[in-house]
Amino acid sequence: MIAAAAIAALAWCAPSATPPADAVASAPSSHDLLFINARIALREGRSHDVLRLWLVRNVVAHQRGAGRHDDDFRSVVWAALATLGDCPDGFPKDVPDDDAATADRAGGAGLWQLAEHNLLLHDLRAGQALPPPPPWDAFKVGRQRRWISLHDLLSQEEMKNAAFARAGPTPCLDPYFTFARFPTIELPDWKDRLFVGRLMKRLLEQAKVAVSTKKVASTALIDARLFDLSLDLAKLEALRAKQKAGQMAQLAHSVGLPDSAVSEVTLAFSTIAEDSEARAFLLRSLSWKPREWLDLSPDRRVSLFTQAKAAAESDAARGVETGPVGTKLDVITMGIIDELIAAGDGGQVEGFIGLTTASTRDNAAGRAALVDGERGLRLLALDPSTGFRHRAVIALHRGTRFLEAGARDDALRSFAYAAGHAHEARDGDATHSLALRWLSYVLAQYQSTAEVVSTLVELLPRADQHRVIEELVWRAALRADLASFETLAASVKTGGSLEARIGELRPLARGDAGALLDALRARSMDEPTTVIKLMGELLTQLERESADVRTAHRPTLRLVGALAREIQAREGESGAAKKASALVHRIDAVLEGLGGMGAAGEPGADTRGMGEAREAFAGAIRLAPSDPLPWPFQAPQADAPSAFRPIILHPVEWRAPDGSLVFGWRLRE
Repeated sequence: MIAAAAIAALAWCAPSATPPADAVASAPSSHDLLFINARIALREGRSHDVLRLWLVRNVVAHQRGAGRHDDDFRSVVWAALATLGDCPDGFPKDVPDDDAATADRAGGAGLWQLAEHNLLLHDLRAGQALPPPPPWDAFKVGRQRRWISLHDLLSQEEMKNAAFARAGPTPCLDPYFTFARFPTIELPDWKDRLFVGRLMKRLLEQAKVAVSTKKVASTALIDARLFDLSLDLAKLEALRAKQKAGQMAQLAHSVGLPDSAVSEVTLAFSTIAEDSEARAFLLRSLSWKPREWLDLSPDRRVSLFTQAKAAAESDAARGVETGPVGTKLDVITMGIIDELIAAGDGGQVEGFIGLTTASTRDNAAGRAALVDGERGLRLLALDPSTGFRHRAVIALHRGTRFLEAGARDDALRSFAYAAGHAHEARDGDATHSLALRWLSYVLAQYQSTAEVVSTLVELLPRADQHRVIEELVWRAALRADLASFETLAASVKTGGSLEARIGELRPLARGDAGALLDALRARSMDEPTTVIKLMGELLTQLERESADVRTAHRPTLRLVGALAREIQAREGESGAAKKASALVHRIDAVLEGLGGMGAAGEPGADTRGMGEAREAFAGAIRLAPSDPLPWPFQAPQADAPSAFRPIILHPVEWRAPDGSLVFGWRLRE
């Protein structure tokens, strides 16, 4: 006993087993040490150690009397027995006493019926335990063995060598005691899922009202399991009824009954009465607290919530007010999303976002509730390792909302963040392109100062920095903004293609388009294709500018058109001549379109889409990219897992309203 107590004390002092503050306020007793370590052992999956610690507790109780946590200790042992599938015959029930005046005199958590539920499942899956070998055969090798129970007092030597088995010297009677509490006309068949399922359902119904309301955090999982059991049992009953109907039909044929009578017999034996409790439960589940939904397994959570949501919406469509609809359903869904974010389950967050009204077309208010404020920041904190792949989409929506509010700096950072994380999304290329266009749109409202450039360098990956700076260089050149142009030029590393482009465009930034065209004309003698490509890029960039900039560059367009015609005439039938001809047609079209622009035109009369850039202009006002913002979140589809699975009895602690420490439990799948 001394050695076992020393092991318990060592576990108490380990960093992973920090004792609650209440327990260390005064020196813990041996009973307290054993109880706390038993909970730690169960939490870490060491159920056999729980049983060993209980055997040590028997010795301590024999010497010093009962401990203040003995009732709660029984709950821990019941949970361990259920996990192992060991027989609990004769072990005291952990009956709760929620009306106790003090925590010291409170009862257990009332888990014994849930433990019996798990034991039935254990036998259903694994079968009855095989008879153990005779213990007295160990005398042949000089080792004495004897059967022990959880009521026995063991010596120190026996404690070191104690082992546990599913089967004992006599068959386990606990399943038969369970059957005796819920007698039916059926004979026990522990391998029949329908028979065992009915017993499980009765145990869960009693456990729901018998567990301690102070020590069990939530019984939502019991409700969900009862719902699933009802559905599974209905399927099993339908299958059995179908089999019986087939047998009766064969009998009816054998005695010569007509086909009409055979059909009546088949229908009578195959009809199962409908159960309205299922629908009532679905609507009742929508009143659960968001935290209670996390006690369910992911598949069960999705399956149950989608069914409950559909039932509430169906009743609302028929004018029957049975549950929350519309905005109230969204509030419930948002609460679950917040809990899933806190739990770091990004994959489930994506699915539940798809269940909100934000996923309906043009629901700006619903999307704002998701992406704005603290919730939006918490979504951005979910990285792909959590299963959340659309941080870039959230950042895009936040950026546009910042723009609407006039917060351009925040918008700039959001769009840069979206560009940097777009590769995580399913449609990453499109999201990345759109993020850069929005970023360019915001930057168009700034002068390209050293601060703006440093912001770009800070927020964007290197590849995107190059792309955005090049676009800003073009914009500064076309607007003859020499100060911005030189600031951008100073940020570019020497020796790259961008530095060469800056050198080509510097005359244009100084307002000397003629010098640019003279340099291009001289270069076209040796590199006609390269010059045509540069002039085509100039035209593309100019098409993206506002009306006043394009109008100011009419002379530039005419010079470019003249040079293109020269190249076309000089190159004959070559590929360069064909590209020059196509460029001439584009320039003529732009010049023709510019004929209607100017102060005399009405605002908005010349609004036009700008090709691949997908940007629009109204008069001289540059509008935002016209692409709809992506929203890739879709409602998930999941089938509920089988109800024939054990319920995990997980020990947790929390503070009661009066500040006392509660040694409680959470029911999980």
